[in-house]
Amino acid sequence: MSRDGGDATVGRSASSGASTPLRPRQRSLTRRPSTTSLDQSTPATARTRPPLPTAGLHTSPAYSTSLRSRHSLYGTEDRIVLDLGSRIWKIGFSGEPAPRECISMLDIVTSQDGQGVSVAPIGLWSLDKGDVGELEWDIREERLKRALREVWFNTLMTDPKTRKVIVVENPLLSTKVKEMITRVLFGNLQVLSISFANSHVLSLMATGTVTGLVIDCGNLETTALSVFAARPLFPLLLSTPVAGNRVTSRLRSLLLQFGVYVPPPPSSSTLLAPTRGKIPREVLTEDLLEEIKTRYCFVGDPLPPANDEILRRASIASNTGARRASVGPEPNAEDAEANEAEDDELLRRLERRYSRNSATTTISFKVPSFPPSSAPVSGTRKGWIQVPGWVRERAAEVLFEEGTDDARNVPDLILESLLKLPIDLRKPLASSILVIGGTAMLPGFFRRLRHDLLARLAASHPVSVSEPLASSSPPTSPTESVFSSLPTSSPTKRSRSGRHKALSDRLSLLRSTPRFAPLVHLADKLVITNDPSLSALSSTESSTRPTPLPPKSGAAPNFAPALLPWIGGSLAGALKTGGEEILREKWEEAVEGAVEGLMEMGDDEAVRDADDEEDGPDRKAFVVPDWTLMRLRVV
Repeated sequence: MSRDGGDATVGRSASSGASTPLRPRQRSLTRRPSTTSLDQSTPATARTRPPLPTAGLHTSPAYSTSLRSRHSLYGTEDRIVLDLGSRIWKIGFSGEPAPRECISMLDIVTSQDGQGVSVAPIGLWSLDKGDVGELEWDIREERLKRALREVWFNTLMTDPKTRKVIVVENPLLSTKVKEMITRVLFGNLQVLSISFANSHVLSLMATGTVTGLVIDCGNLETTALSVFAARPLFPLLLSTPVAGNRVTSRLRSLLLQFGVYVPPPPSSSTLLAPTRGKIPREVLTEDLLEEIKTRYCFVGDPLPPANDEILRRASIASNTGARRASVGPEPNAEDAEANEAEDDELLRRLERRYSRNSATTTISFKVPSFPPSSAPVSGTRKGWIQVPGWVRERAAEVLFEEGTDDARNVPDLILESLLKLPIDLRKPLASSILVIGGTAMLPGFFRRLRHDLLARLAASHPVSVSEPLASSSPPTSPTESVFSSLPTSSPTKRSRSGRHKALSDRLSLLRSTPRFAPLVHLADKLVITNDPSLSALSSTESSTRPTPLPPKSGAAPNFAPALLPWIGGSLAGALKTGGEEILREKWEEAVEGAVEGLMEMGDDEAVRDADDEEDGPDRKAFVVPDWTLMRLRVV
C-alpha cells in the first residue's frame, strides 16, 4: 500500500491531481535520461556530490552589484561619456566599444534656427573666444542647453539625475566653455558628478599605452601634447590653426573659382540645353562643403618642390580671403575687390601647378537636400555640381604647405614638439606618435604625413664647412661647433683677426644649419602607431623600400582616429577612473556661498537677479579644474 500510495502521490504531483497508472510510470523510470531536460532518474551519486567550498572565495568590490544593475540600459553604474567637439559630438555609455550617437553641430544649429535662436556660422565656440560678447555667450549657452537635453532624452533615454558624466576635453578648451558646460549639466540636467578628462591621455589609454606624442588634428586647430607615464607635459603643448577648418576654406575658394554648376531646368517640358557656370555662393553651404570634403576629397602624394612663396601666400589666402567669402563681403567694397583679385591670382597659380600633375577623375553629383533645408533659394537645391579632380586631390594640401611661426603645418608641428622635449625623452616619444581627430581620417593622410616627416629630416642634415674642425670628431650639435671655436687657454695664440674669422664662420654655420638638425638621428625611430596605411602596402612596395619600417608602426588597435578619445573615456568610466570629480553638492554649496556673500555686501539687486537665473546665482562662483592654474615644471 505504501508503494501504491507513493506512486499515486508522484503521479498526482506530476499531473495536477489526475491518477497515473503504475506500469507506465515504472517504464518511464527505466528510460535513458534525456540530455535536454531534467529527469527523476538522476543517479544518487550525482545528487549527493558535496558542494564546492566557498569559505575562502570573495567577490570583487567592482562587481558587487548584479549584472542587471550594471547594464547600461537598466542600471546607473555606467557613466555618460560626452566628447563635445567643435564640429562633431560623440555621446554614449561607458563600457561600450562605440558611442551611441555621433551628431554634427551643423545639424544641431540648423535644427534650432526655427526656435528663435540666432545661428552663428562657427558653432558653440571658436578660436576667437575673447572677441565674443556676453550676449553671444548667453545665446551659445541656451543652444548648448537645448542640444544636450535633446540628445539626453531622445538618444540616451535615461534619467540624468542618477548618472555621472565624463567630459572629454581638449587641453586648450576655454575655461569659460567648461564653466558653461558645468552650469548646464548641474543646473539644468542635475547630474550627480562631472569629470573632465584630457583627450590626449584618454586616446593613449584606448591604445593600451601611457607614453606617446599625441597629435589631435581636429576642426578648429591641431594640438600636439607629449604624455610620459600618463602625465601630460602641459608646458610643452603646441598648437596651430592649420586643421579641418583650413581645408574647408581652401575647398570653398577652389570650388567658387573652378567648380561648375548646372542649374535645374525651369520646367520638366523645356527643351533648352542647361547653362554651365560658376557655383553660386549660396549653394556652397557648410553642409555641402562638409559632404564634399568627407566623401570625395583625399590627400595626394607630394609634388616636386616649387616656389615656396606662392604656396605660403596661398596658405595665408585660404585663411583670410576664403573665410571672408564664407562670412560675407567686407564693409569697404574697394578693399574687398582688391583682396578677391589677389586671391584669384594665387588660386590660378595653384591651378597651373596642380592640374597638370593630377590624374584624378572629375566627378559630378546632384546637390543633395540636407534636412532641415536651409537654402535661401529653393531652385538651387536640385542642380548639379562638377568638382575637378585636382581640387579633390589638393584641397587638403594646406595641411602640408610651408607655414609660418604662428601657423605651422602638421609635420613641422610634430618635429617642433620633439625638439622642445628633453633629450632623454625624444626617442621614446618619437617611437610612439599617435594621431587622432576627424581631419586625420582623410584618405592618404597618414601616408603623406610619414613621407613629409622623413623628407624634412632628410633635408635637415648639418652642412659641412671647408675649414677643418679643431677636434678629430665632428660636433654633435651646432651649439657644440660654436663653442669649440671659441679661444682657449692653449699656449698658441691666434691673432684677433683669425679668431674673429673663426667665430664668424661658426656663426654662419649655425645660421645655415636647419632647425631640425638635432632630430636627424631619429629618422629611423619615427613610428606612427595607428597608421592604417601600412596594412595596405603590397609586398613589392615593402621589398623596394630602402629602409625597413620600425616594428611598432601600425601596431595600435584599428580604431577610427576620431573615436579614440571617446573610447578612452568609455574605458576610464568602466574602470571608474579619470580626472578630478566635481560633485553636484559642492557646486551647490559654492553657489549658496556666493549668494551669502552678496547678501553680506548688501547688494539686494544682484541677489534678486541671481535668484531669477535658472542655472545658478553666480556664474563665476565655482571654478572648474584648470591645468593652467597649476604649478608645473619639467624635470
